Amino acid sequence: MIRNICVWGFDKHIEIINELKVRTGCNIIRFGNGGGADYNSDDLLLDNDEARFPNKSCTKDHEEVIDQIFFENFLDMSKTFARFSVYFRDEMTLGDYENKVRIFIRYAYYFIINNEIDAFLCESTPHEQLDFVLYRVAKKLGLFTVIGTNEVLEHAAYFTGIEDHGLFDFAVVQYEPEAIKLPEVKQPWYMAPELIFDDRLEFTYTRFCRELFKHQSPRSFLMDVARIIRHWNLKRDYKKRLNKITVNDLDLTRKYVYFGLHFQPEVTIFPLGGDYSDQLLAIERISEMLPDDVVICVKENPKQSYVMREKLWFDRLSRIDKVQLVPYGTNTYDLINNSIFSATIEGTIGWEAIRLCKPVLIFGYAWYRNFEGVFMYSKELQYDEIADYSIDLDILEADYNYVMQRCIKDYDAARVENSYRDNLQHLVSKSGEKKRVMDVDPEEKKRRYQEYVQRSVDSIVHLLEPRKQ
Repeated sequence: MIRNICVWGFDKHIEIINELKVRTGCNIIRFGNGGGADYNSDDLLLDNDEARFPNKSCTKDHEEVIDQIFFENFLDMSKTFARFSVYFRDEMTLGDYENKVRIFIRYAYYFIINNEIDAFLCESTPHEQLDFVLYRVAKKLGLFTVIGTNEVLEHAAYFTGIEDHGLFDFAVVQYEPEAIKLPEVKQPWYMAPELIFDDRLEFTYTRFCRELFKHQSPRSFLMDVARIIRHWNLKRDYKKRLNKITVNDLDLTRKYVYFGLHFQPEVTIFPLGGDYSDQLLAIERISEMLPDDVVICVKENPKQSYVMREKLWFDRLSRIDKVQLVPYGTNTYDLINNSIFSATIEGTIGWEAIRLCKPVLIFGYAWYRNFEGVFMYSKELQYDEIADYSIDLDILEADYNYVMQRCIKDYDAARVENSYRDNLQHLVSKSGEKKRVMDVDPEEKKRRYQEYVQRSVDSIVHLLEPRKQ
């Protein structure tokens, strides 16, 4: 029986947690960075020795379990710490990662044991630091887990774990069956040119001027100027390496498989990429399965910067047989339409490909993983199985309707008040994509939000039911 639930997030949707308490009668201990959280997820409580190394229940058996968790999860947990190391340019050694992972595992383990936690609920896919550690420790201890996502065409959904992302058979049916037509293929709002990172000289000059007037201390100003110059040099080196191996005389009439690189670091690569958070490993596996007359056209993500694109990354990419790096300005839909099939870890390219009647090879936990025309990579999978496959649009539409019945609509309407996307309203509303949400009548928006809360709680409770019996 579930009595105590550890919750991560829901700062902007605290109504969901309040309703969950009423519906289940469970005690809820919540990590968050907003008001009302039991623990602040920003400081992670690691400044307190008692929280870091609790005295209660420290037995040999417990320490053996902690060791098992460390050896089974060190690499994956290190990836979540590396994500922050990349952003903040921390120079962490292998020893630093070992120590940090052990500290976090100890904290998460004893937090769960001492608070008698029965279940772990996370608002979104765990991928930061402590949320991911708590998730893996909870799994090791046999706790029930519920993970939220808004990756399903920006609809919300809940699953029983990261590995179950895209498996809707156990999800609650939210809406009555209806024949929803497949949406047209169009550029995602987040790939609009206005939102692509601008690396032009005037952008750096603007940042320089902003730093000039921000600091009172000459030392802090000089440190930030040095950081901006370093950023500019790294970006310049990245562009040089990219251009050096880019094939400009691209021939789209030859046989090829299209692979669109994901932006990194991002949750769609890790942990939703599973064993293939290393994109080059996926490309290597594709190369192994292709006939000699078929190449791989790889396109860089337009939003990518020098982060996770070091010299050795380019060296390794250039060593993969059959690879051609195409200019990142090449039209994505031309690449899909002229390919034999497309490949991705679990990105939007896969959904776009099957909508254009092209089969897709995936390596991760895509929300469309069980759709018509989608092939999950395995060593036994053969090239001809994918290349010769013809997509039945009626089956694809049925698959789409099955998933849409089990997702929660109006995710954007639910969070439009607080969303960072509001700050981009003047950009994204040019295309009209989000204007329909932002122009909703206040009363209607309130009604839609209340419905969103109720349906979210229905989903969570439904997934918790097997353990409440």
